[in-house]
Amino acid sequence: MSADVCPRCGEPLPADANFCPNCGAPVSIQAAAERRIVTVVFVDLAGSTQLASRLDPERFREVLAAYHGMVAEEIAWVGGVAEGFIGDAVLGVFGIPVARDDDAVRGSGPRGRSANGPNDSEASSICPSRCRFGSGSTPVRWRSARRPIATS
Repeated sequence: MSADVCPRCGEPLPADANFCPNCGAPVSIQAAAERRIVTVVFVDLAGSTQLASRLDPERFREVLAAYHGMVAEEIAWVGGVAEGFIGDAVLGVFGIPVARDDDAVRGSGPRGRSANGPNDSEASSICPSRCRFGSGSTPVRWRSARRPIATS
């Protein structure tokens, strides 16, 4: 049983209940899907395979973690969300969950230090690589989280 209770009768609700099993009142609905234009960006660390062969595995993991953090910070700074980290790549999304009129522009290219690789001197000395960047925009159907129905 979940901690949620029916807004009509006050009885506990099972997990994922759409209707109260006691009184039959609707307790939640799926939000309608909406169509949005989403821009997806893919940022890849060029030369990471050669870098991995030169570094101790633990040190390479530290370099990748710093790189992932830097790129995620850059994506967030321009209004996107870092949705995934796949090896030496970062996948960012603009337009979900918050849509803006200029999401395509925000996600259209590197804005700062990410384009040139890490800025701190230690990372730069062992990681002279540059980032490769790709982006694309497409319409998608997006469904927000379930919202309870307000009853009076």
